[in-house]
Amino acid sequence: MTKKSTSSNDSSSPQNRIATALQSVLSQLPSSEETHLTASPEVRVKAIIDAAAWNASMASASLSLPPGPWGIVTIIPELLTIWKIQRQMVADIAAVYGKTASLNQEAMMYCLLKQGATVTMATLVTRCGTKYLVKKASSKAIQQILSKVGISLSQKLISRGIARFVPFAGAMCMGGFSYRDTQKVGKTAQDLFSADIQFDNTTVNEPIEVTDTSSH
Repeated sequence: MTKKSTSSNDSSSPQNRIATALQSVLSQLPSSEETHLTASPEVRVKAIIDAAAWNASMASASLSLPPGPWGIVTIIPELLTIWKIQRQMVADIAAVYGKTASLNQEAMMYCLLKQGATVTMATLVTRCGTKYLVKKASSKAIQQILSKVGISLSQKLISRGIARFVPFAGAMCMGGFSYRDTQKVGKTAQDLFSADIQFDNTTVNEPIEVTDTSSH
């Protein structure tokens, strides 16, 4: 029992390192140089998503080039790099739709993490017809979300890490994963910020059930 507890609280464990990296990404919301477009914003948004997906793919592939154990070491830096690219993409999409003021930590979490933890994100952001309702998460709830996501991702990365033992082909595979994931994050952000967003004063404090619904 003691051994298990120590392991779960080990800051150097993969899940805790992932949670810490994600927290660092969410702690700062970037500004954007994009302008609010009232005419055909979806055209500019598509260009933003495609560019971010390409950049994420190239970054992921290059960080996956070191073979074997050396490649495993680059997993956390790769995640951090991809999240930062996606974070800026989300901020740019919000700016194009004139919704920068609506981009808070909860909205960013929803965009970045919706694909892998639908139940958690639905607790914070709910779609009601053509509107989205965004609730505020307490510090405890945010830490719980990050911890659960860290565990889920660490389990996925074990299987993905096998690809790093295959030089070049493995890097291309990882690049493809990041490209598709960034496209999905971009579509989530587009759906959110192109709609009417309302904020609920209700603070989410209770334990949050996390169900991994991602297909990759």
